[in-house]
Amino acid sequence: MATPEMDAWVERVLNVKSAASGTAGTGGTLSVMKLGKARVEWIGVRRNAVGEIGRLREAIRDEFQDDEEQAAQLEAALAKLGQRIDKLDPTLEQQLDVVLNAAEAARPAPAEVARRTLQDVIDYLQTDEVLAEVDGNEVLPDIAVVGNMRAALGNIAAALGLPAQQEDRPELSGAGGQA
Repeated sequence: MATPEMDAWVERVLNVKSAASGTAGTGGTLSVMKLGKARVEWIGVRRNAVGEIGRLREAIRDEFQDDEEQAAQLEAALAKLGQRIDKLDPTLEQQLDVVLNAAEAARPAPAEVARRTLQDVIDYLQTDEVLAEVDGNEVLPDIAVVGNMRAALGNIAAALGLPAQQEDRPELSGAGGQA
């Protein structure tokens, strides 16, 4: 959800007062203002997700570290969660920066690169069986990050002029299932 602070930041930093600028390669309109807001939102949501998955790793480690019979399984589980953290790198936000900093005439090419990366991240969230179980999990049921990431990615998609995303794999919506 955009806040007045986000609006002010986008206007101040990007000097954008108009809601739309340029066209998207998919027939939709690329909105620089919305993209700036969505980028700021994604950065916070992604960082929170990385932190919360890290918190889940530590909780699992604390819960099972004294069980020597499960040491190998514990390390494998922690490694899986570590891989999910690594996969949620800042590539998309960096590509959005390129789009936002490009001159209007030069925006289509970096916007297309960002769209492809965006689709990769959306596909990852829709198909990864481990991430599907993170929200509302039994170890830390208060974690709710996957649904928030999906929502933020939907805002980026809309700002890039892409059609609304459909949930392709509802069975992977996770225990907390915010789609």
